Amino acid sequence: MKKLFSFGFTRLSTEDRDLLHRMVRVQRLQILKDTLAKVKASELTERLNGRTTEVIHYLGEIVSISKQDPNRFWRILDRWPLPFCLARLLYPDELQDSDHTDHLISNFGALLLFERLLSDAPRDCSARYVTQIDEDGCIYGLSHGMKLCIHKKHFQKRKVEWTCSPSEALVRIIGEDEVEFTVTIPVRDNPHFKLTPLESQTKSFPVFDENAIFGSPIYRIVGEHEVTAMEGYNPIPVVRSVRQAEGVLSDMWPEALEWAETLIPAFVDVGTPPDNIRLSSSYESSSPVFLSRVENHFLHAEDMIHETQHQRLFLFADASHFKSWQDLRQVYVSPYRPDPRHLRGVIIGIHAFLAVNELRRRMIEQKQASPSVLLQMAELHFENLFAFRTILEHEELSESAKGLLEQMARTIAQHHSLIMSSITTKFEQACDNKICRHIAMVQKQATEANTELRNTSPLYRNWDETARLTANYA
Repeated sequence: MKKLFSFGFTRLSTEDRDLLHRMVRVQRLQILKDTLAKVKASELTERLNGRTTEVIHYLGEIVSISKQDPNRFWRILDRWPLPFCLARLLYPDELQDSDHTDHLISNFGALLLFERLLSDAPRDCSARYVTQIDEDGCIYGLSHGMKLCIHKKHFQKRKVEWTCSPSEALVRIIGEDEVEFTVTIPVRDNPHFKLTPLESQTKSFPVFDENAIFGSPIYRIVGEHEVTAMEGYNPIPVVRSVRQAEGVLSDMWPEALEWAETLIPAFVDVGTPPDNIRLSSSYESSSPVFLSRVENHFLHAEDMIHETQHQRLFLFADASHFKSWQDLRQVYVSPYRPDPRHLRGVIIGIHAFLAVNELRRRMIEQKQASPSVLLQMAELHFENLFAFRTILEHEELSESAKGLLEQMARTIAQHHSLIMSSITTKFEQACDNKICRHIAMVQKQATEANTELRNTSPLYRNWDETARLTANYA
């Protein structure tokens, strides 16, 4: 366990992978249990837009499968779509309108529908599923990597009811009386719809379009941002950039690629956000990573490192290792975010961004980086120093977490030696000024919210002293 709860990427044995798989399974099972416990609660019922009975029915079928066919149950749970859909319904902060919720519930129903339509051994009971048809006439079987596209155009953007017996499915548009068509189960070639692969594929990862997940884009931009839109910007599809990023990691940090392949089940192409902002995000461990398109595939190599670190930490981190983990008061400046954050957010941030800088160091060492990468590394390094000092001053750590911080301190010290021998005093001052402006921006928001921030004093920008502390801590 100590080997896995670490900062650096280690080679993974078969036993390591099995242990990580079991840990992910435990978290996914807990998401299912939490949903079963809370599905009738008023807060969740309100979010389900009148579809509570439908969700309860789907959950009941999952429970029934767990009892009647445990192997099938674990196969369903071990794929990311079921726990992902349930977690988004449980923790809906990212969902911005009822259409997103409807699409998630539709994907939940489609997951069970595809299980039934494609099974060679259909269950001996009847069931009803409601799915949302998109503008192309399709529904998405995310667990099976398939989409079902109905040929008749009047199905587009409609909700469809599938009434399934053990041997056939009757298909009707919600609001209409007549059955549109009937297909046998398991489905074969038929004149009504076509099943086709849903995702693209890199060497190791499926890549989905965001609309398949949420039905429409999720707005992920937090706070102020720098406008980077310019003429001639030509980002490439995520499937291509991730494929190239895999090559970068294979050459520069193969252990990191092993971890990504073990924990990340898929990538999602969110297209090009407003002003060409670069975005990456993920949720719980072993959930898909959402990426915006970029021109330079090296950025996605960084994003793969960043999101893999998040997913690693979420497997292990809790209040037994970091005393503040459940304290969500937003009373800290995070150098990585424009809004006040809890201390947990600072820990999550440095754990990811320090690894990004380590990838940059390796690129520089191997002479594979452009001159601008060193300057980017330097800017981020001072942010990492700020975050590390914040953790030292405010967090109480378990022995295992102290070991993690020691590894991080060792990495920071190594980076500090490279950076301070490579940049000018003028550039160091520019980095300091940037962090001062950042603190002022966050302080303004905190003041408006009548919140007192805990890490705004000059102590946290005493770079030489913090560098010495990291060297001593390591």
